[in-house]
Amino acid sequence: GPSIFPIMDAPWTPIFLAVMFMLHPYLGWLSVFGAIVLFALALANEVTTRSLLLQSGGASMAALSQAETAARNADVIEAMGMMPGMIKRWREKNLESLDLQARASSRSGSITAASKLLRMFLQIGILSIGAWLVIQGELTAGAMIAGSILMGRALAPVEQAIGTWKQMVGARNAYDRIKDQLDQT
Repeated sequence: GPSIFPIMDAPWTPIFLAVMFMLHPYLGWLSVFGAIVLFALALANEVTTRSLLLQSGGASMAALSQAETAARNADVIEAMGMMPGMIKRWREKNLESLDLQARASSRSGSITAASKLLRMFLQIGILSIGAWLVIQGELTAGAMIAGSILMGRALAPVEQAIGTWKQMVGARNAYDRIKDQLDQT
């Protein structure tokens, strides 16, 4: 999925940041500041959504297990008049899972929106500093545009990671569940 792209782009980030410093130290420091803040947002995304996603996965697995049990024993459950109660219990577990998933998605969406807003401000900042440096005669107009493009490329993996964090966490949790199952056999 799209989660692989930030991993493949990440090794280029230090190179792009080094080129930013070669263009001008002010541009380099603004880019480093932006990378640090975006990385902090990525960590905040992990911290705020991890427990909710784990709880959601647990509730979803419980609902699925309950549904499988009910399907295997449907005749007996129906004969004993327990089907409405089983359906109610499954619905409660499923709704709990969906609620936890929605809360995690909402938090992740807020952090993703904050990261995009920060990226916009960083682009404005890099162009503003670049324009000021051009006026001062310390930078050429081409270097200013190159700095804007390079900063965008340097920070893209971090922003992509924030956007695909949910899929990466889901893949990690699925891997852990498979590993646990294989260790039990």
